[in-house]
Amino acid sequence: ARPLIGITAQDLKELIREKHFLTHDDPMTVLNEMIGIDEVRNGLNRILENMEHASPEKMRGILFVGNPGTGRTAVARILGELLTERGVLKSGFFEHTMEDLMGDVIGETVPKTMAAMRDADEAVLFLDEVFREKPAEQNFDEDDEDENIDEEETVPHNFRKEALETLISMMELHPKTLVIIAATKEDAEKLFEEHPALKKCLPEVLSFRDFTREELCQIFKRMVLKEGFSLTQDAETAVQTYFRDLPEKVMQQTAFSNARYVRNLYERTRSKLELRSDMSGVQLKTITQADFRLAAAESSDNLNKKETKKYPLGFRLET
Repeated sequence: ARPLIGITAQDLKELIREKHFLTHDDPMTVLNEMIGIDEVRNGLNRILENMEHASPEKMRGILFVGNPGTGRTAVARILGELLTERGVLKSGFFEHTMEDLMGDVIGETVPKTMAAMRDADEAVLFLDEVFREKPAEQNFDEDDEDENIDEEETVPHNFRKEALETLISMMELHPKTLVIIAATKEDAEKLFEEHPALKKCLPEVLSFRDFTREELCQIFKRMVLKEGFSLTQDAETAVQTYFRDLPEKVMQQTAFSNARYVRNLYERTRSKLELRSDMSGVQLKTITQADFRLAAAESSDNLNKKETKKYPLGFRLET
């Protein structure tokens, strides 16, 4: 019989990393290679040093201010890994939106928020899209139908407010949990205005700026190389021209999501290459100008919310 091989500490470490962080790269290397976040990187190094020497009972909270696609989630994951490696936190990264904490009916929000904090005990709880709310609902018993209820006078229950108030209370009870809230500049101001107690809970603030056109182009090229693909000379020129000429009004749109937009554009481009590979029966690794231009046209249509024309298959004879 073959001898059993025991599970080692390294096995568990790799399993936990795969489950919670989804990367096997060195987190500091990944952080140093990220494009366009020099100021964030400097602030993160300062926070790391402070947290390593801070009292374990000191409340831990950070506010990430910036637009979607500026690296907030990626940096939060990296910070969690670094703090885990240094023994400040137990391993784990738990990501939620506000909808995850909010109940569908009155009475559900508090236990859902408490459960999220308990799950992330001595780990990272990352909360995004703070002002993305569920529609306010009120549930009444059948007996209520007989009562004269003036719907106009019914005040809808604020599930988001309840979730945030519960979160603040739980942060005081779980000081070893690192809570990171991501919000845009406008939402961050609104957040502190409506919940002044959060200023104490989130003593650290990191600001993420939008990427420049050149940085967006660099991010696209890095995605290509990272997955083992390459660009033809014409394709590389098309990529550079596309990002160089990206209109300011497009970059200022709410729907434009910085690196997330680049990721979607890259995946569309890769799908064109994969389609050519399937049709030819050969594993192609070089992206052409046509691949990119087709993907760019689709991305532009999607960004501008244009309806794609649908052409029916077949035809109909007029009588």
